Amino acid sequence: MEFVEGCDLREFMQQHNNKVPMEKIKEIIRSLLKGLNYLHENSVIHRDLKPENILINAQQDMIKLVDFGISTQVLIQ
Repeated sequence: MEFVEGCDLREFMQQHNNKVPMEKIKEIIRSLLKGLNYLHENSVIHRDLKPENILINAQQDMIKLVDFGISTQVLIQ
């Protein structure tokens, strides 16, 4: 497992008193959609997306999706 220094999205929002700048929100959503697109292109469905499963590495502005415990791979014929 990889260590991500930072916090999850829920903690990030709390640290900013739920007043995150719009540009930062756009970055987070863009990164999240890129990750989901990658998963879907590889026929993987996460099935447990929530703020606690989205990690933010504040130093590198990196988003990581975690907890694939109930994810599934869809076989397309």
